Amino acid sequence: MAKVFLDHLIDIDEVITVIDSHHLDPEDRQELVDLVDEILHHHILNVILNHLPPKHHQDFIARLHADPASPDHLAFLKTRITIDIESEIITHAQRIKSDLLKEIAKSSSRG
Repeated sequence: MAKVFLDHLIDIDEVITVIDSHHLDPEDRQELVDLVDEILHHHILNVILNHLPPKHHQDFIARLHADPASPDHLAFLKTRITIDIESEIITHAQRIKSDLLKEIAKSSSRG
């Protein structure tokens, strides 16, 4: 899992705990953890871009690509987005985690 600027807003420990309860092969476990991380970050990036005015998209993506972990990204977003983007990210991440946990439970009951 690559470190990104919003990791402190998204806690995937609960999902990892559920994944670990299935005693998967280490390689399969890591693949699943990486997939969860990727799903969350893609959804959160979508949330950010939906709220960020289009004229700032290219600049934000370039900054993010150059240094994914820079805390300056959040400051950049806060000066260009009118809503509380941190709260929006946290709320959306919780929703996605809940959906992922439901899917894991559903998958576990099938097999």
